[in-house]
Amino acid sequence: MHGRWFSSGFFALGCLLFGAPALAQPAPAAPPEPNRTASEDGTVTESVFYGQTVALLYGIGYAGMGAGYFLIRPRDPEDRLPVGARLAGAILLPSGAITALFGPMLTHMDHGSFDKGLLSAGGQVAAVLVGAAAGYGVAKIAGSDDTGTAMLIGGAGAHISWALFDTFYLAREERVLERTTPAPSYSLVLDPGGFRARVGFQF
Repeated sequence: MHGRWFSSGFFALGCLLFGAPALAQPAPAAPPEPNRTASEDGTVTESVFYGQTVALLYGIGYAGMGAGYFLIRPRDPEDRLPVGARLAGAILLPSGAITALFGPMLTHMDHGSFDKGLLSAGGQVAAVLVGAAAGYGVAKIAGSDDTGTAMLIGGAGAHISWALFDTFYLAREERVLERTTPAPSYSLVLDPGGFRARVGFQF
């Protein structure tokens, strides 16, 4: 009986000696947020990626343009599709182009980047023009008479390249999460005697 109590006491003492240091250790520090940065003035910003929305809009636009072109492309009289299918293609093709052009632009503007929105739309137009011109030049240099296909391939390739740049580089928003230094705010007040400028600080 005494041996059993002795063994139990020895086991409890061992658990206390080896378990106490583990319990006394402080919890590991939480890892820093992956997309947050702090500047010297104490401003904490977070980089938010919304490229998945931009990529989805480009994908919908490409799907609409591809389906529309397939339905309205020239065919032999015996392979011509019904009028309803060709009408649907005539609707899908411009709808897809409008979605690809204005969808990413409005997404950037919705995230507070008006300049990125204009750059997105303008970059698409410029990429298509440059790509089509390059395709036409390559076809002429190669001596091919099928310049239309070359321009289509060049414009499409340039547009896809711009879409990737727009999705993975431009589609980022910097949000201010914490600011210890007050940010100045400016206002212009109209008094009876004239205009008066006022500078304030926002905490």
